Amino acid sequence: MGKVLTIVHGGDKYKFTVDDGATVGDVMELIEKEVKVEKGNQKLIIKGKQLKDESATLTSLKIKSKAKITLIGNKEDPVDTSCKKAFAETEQSYKQQGILLNTCQEEWDGIEKGFLDKVLIPEAVKKLKKNVLKANEMNVRLLVKLDSLPITEDMRQMRASRKVHISAIEKQLSAGDDLLLKIEALETMK
Repeated sequence: MGKVLTIVHGGDKYKFTVDDGATVGDVMELIEKEVKVEKGNQKLIIKGKQLKDESATLTSLKIKSKAKITLIGNKEDPVDTSCKKAFAETEQSYKQQGILLNTCQEEWDGIEKGFLDKVLIPEAVKKLKKNVLKANEMNVRLLVKLDSLPITEDMRQMRASRKVHISAIEKQLSAGDDLLLKIEALETMK
């Protein structure tokens, strides 16, 4: 059958129907999805008491259909949300570039140690150089993207993470440049 809840947030009212076995956490997730207030920013209050235990069912808390729950919390800022998404995508991409550069370094080490037939070295070096250049170019793009993110003063954790990511990307660029120098030195010897 379900319970009909009225969520009051500021001057707005939202009506939701939830299952009889729904938990406070289920309601919070619904609010996050529909009202756009992140779960971590929500305080739910009913009859002067805060609903803290997310695993508690509405039935166990004696919350009946047509209950009014007051929501305290700020809605997500679309700019913050898009910034967080872009930041996460950038983080994933720089990690992929790190994997590519590690693979390139391993291939280079194999060539240096003579694990590859001399006839195959020119083609392998050409491919290796192409991959290192690709990783370096992508890392430069990532630096530009990180620099252009509208991270505000109140986004302290993201600002600190951005610094860490920029440092890691710069290290990757340096490693890529070092590898390119070794590859170019080998190319000029031939």
